[in-house]
Amino acid sequence: MPVRERRERSSLLPVGFIVLLTLAGPGLAQQAPVSSMPVSELVERGRTYLQNHDPERAQRFLEEAVARAPKSAAAWTLLADSYAQLGLAEKAITGYGTALELHPGLPDTLYNLGILLLKRQQFDGAARCFQTLLQQKPQDQDVLLLLAQCQLQRGLHEEARELAERAVAGGGGEPALLALANILQLEGRNQDVVKLLEPQRKQSSTSAKYLFTLGMSYYNIGSYSRAIDLFSMATSVTPSLAQAHYFKGNALTRLGKPELALAPYAEAVRLDPDKYLYHFHFGLALSNLGQKGPGEEHLKQAVEIKGSFAPARYELARVYCESSRDGLAREQLEAAIKADPEYLSSYYLLSQVYSRLGMQEDAERTLEQFRTLQRKQHEEDKRTLAGSGSQGPNP
Repeated sequence: MPVRERRERSSLLPVGFIVLLTLAGPGLAQQAPVSSMPVSELVERGRTYLQNHDPERAQRFLEEAVARAPKSAAAWTLLADSYAQLGLAEKAITGYGTALELHPGLPDTLYNLGILLLKRQQFDGAARCFQTLLQQKPQDQDVLLLLAQCQLQRGLHEEARELAERAVAGGGGEPALLALANILQLEGRNQDVVKLLEPQRKQSSTSAKYLFTLGMSYYNIGSYSRAIDLFSMATSVTPSLAQAHYFKGNALTRLGKPELALAPYAEAVRLDPDKYLYHFHFGLALSNLGQKGPGEEHLKQAVEIKGSFAPARYELARVYCESSRDGLAREQLEAAIKADPEYLSSYYLLSQVYSRLGMQEDAERTLEQFRTLQRKQHEEDKRTLAGSGSQGPNP
């Protein structure tokens, strides 16, 4: 049976208990002992329970089926499906492997195994499954995109892009367009993303993901006003899209409108309070607008969520310095340098804090560290510019 046909059938939800009885046969309500059932009935019972999202019962019938018919690839595949639904990944992988040893090239088995391996971030194995499927159906849009995802994770960007391009050319629709757009964004080709997505935008005006992806490319090329429009459209479609609120706040800040950025930042934090960057930029915006107390609280939240993020500790230290809490500032700056010894700003501010605390030797030592690191970074920047053939920064 073709992969797509089976996936569509297996996604059907139970309509009711009468339908369940019909599918399973007359013995479902009053089950005969499993040991007395023929293998074919065991397999069908297991299949029915899987379709009705009852993998525990399916497992019982299917384990009996493979015990009595160990060369049944169909039974092994269904048993592996039940294990996968139960979260028994290793047993599922073994079951799919057994089915493929018995019957190499089974499309359903390859697809389900590939999906499981992809979820477990075992990209090499998943890629092999999808590559084998493509040999059978070279234009299967789903498989093209799944393989593209695997190859992207394996660092094979060019191959991933070519697969996504094949899906787009084959009429893969929005999923294919977005997959290709994401790959192009990773390659820094944001202008190409705009050319790819903008012509289809009106047809996809109800897709928040599409609008957000297009908005991100405008954001990345510095077209902040256009990005803001698209982020606003995305959140009007899906108000819970925290990323769109957050980047709208960033775009407004970059346009020099920090006071307008507060509302989208606040909404992003409300929707996803565990993102340290959301707290960081909200706290920074609040502090820069003179709202020191709320700003401090959000910077603290950023530090609590990700203590290794030196910019948050540095900005929190600045707030402490402005309110003459040099002892607390010292703690944050020392921790910032420990977390990220390359974060230059921490050294200079810490040298000033040491000086105010009367720790002159520490102040001089830290200032010298600042100068040394500054020279080092300046030389690295010069080498980078020379290596890229640039005559200086772009205007």
